[in-house]
Amino acid sequence: MGGMAFKQKYNIESVRLPATDYFKISSYLTWKLEKFFEKVVLIPAFTDKKDFGDADLLVANPRENHEPVTIQLQKIFNLDENEIIQNSNIYSCLIQKFQVDVILTNSKFFYSSLDYFSFSPLGNLMGKLAHKFSARLGFDGLSYMLRDDQNVYKLGTLAVSQDYEKICKFLKLDWVSRKRGFTTEQQIFDWIINSEYFDARIFAYENMTHIAKVRDRKRPDYARFLKYIEKFKNKVYDFPLKSDAVKLLNEFFPESNLIGQIQELKDKEIKRKENAAKFNGDLVRDWCPGLEGKELGKVLSEFKFHRGACSDARTFEDYLQMYPAEKIKSDFFAWIKEFKVYSMSEINS
Repeated sequence: MGGMAFKQKYNIESVRLPATDYFKISSYLTWKLEKFFEKVVLIPAFTDKKDFGDADLLVANPRENHEPVTIQLQKIFNLDENEIIQNSNIYSCLIQKFQVDVILTNSKFFYSSLDYFSFSPLGNLMGKLAHKFSARLGFDGLSYMLRDDQNVYKLGTLAVSQDYEKICKFLKLDWVSRKRGFTTEQQIFDWIINSEYFDARIFAYENMTHIAKVRDRKRPDYARFLKYIEKFKNKVYDFPLKSDAVKLLNEFFPESNLIGQIQELKDKEIKRKENAAKFNGDLVRDWCPGLEGKELGKVLSEFKFHRGACSDARTFEDYLQMYPAEKIKSDFFAWIKEFKVYSMSEINS
């Protein structure tokens, strides 16, 4: 997406096509791809766009899975190896010197992906609004990322909604206009600005993460948006605290049971910490002096497999939950003695 894949990798300039040629080749591409994928759609752009640097086609459900998608696309369009570039789930193809991005998605995310990618840079801009409510907007819809209490690592990503109409309403965006589509890029910009939650500060490069900043600096449409909103710098919004944002999300999307999902993950994290306190690499290192590196890792994994296979618990984690630390330590020593995986004379019990 963006039309620069072959320039950046192979220094090959792809062509821009006028709108009439773009829609002709897009119809041909869709027809070809429908033979190999159950779902195919050309991702829409604003209708007054005069020319195009690439075509973005969303696909799902390959009709045959015996070959990698890269190989299938090479055969479909008769491409050489340097005429196709894979970047995760995006396959950039050089067809008649024009860049075509085939975006493969899971069938259950097909329509949420279509909503997110349509009318670029709309999804990206909406995502920045959603972020101020501690939410994430992406191809899989609206979600909430839960982190540990110290905000060090991610506990999980929780689904909130794939209902784009409802997501727009939550973000105070005009759903009727969105459903109708946009004629010009300026209409897209104005649509975002007209949200009650618009705040020019959240789109500034200095307020982004490093990854987001690098990504958005490569996007000409994002640069045009920043230029356009300079006259709206005084429009700000006092966003809620994270705890209040969770309540707002849960109340607006009750079907998500977000608070319940959060509690379930927190309970799992408590159990994980309890389990880790009973059995971990540092404990085994203390019990078995000199056991380090790969050998330590091997002992840990083999004991976990052994207890998971022969105990009355379904998993090793269940085993750790069922028994006190003293019992687990005793079982570990008994296992070492039985299978002679470590010299008993060296054990510091």
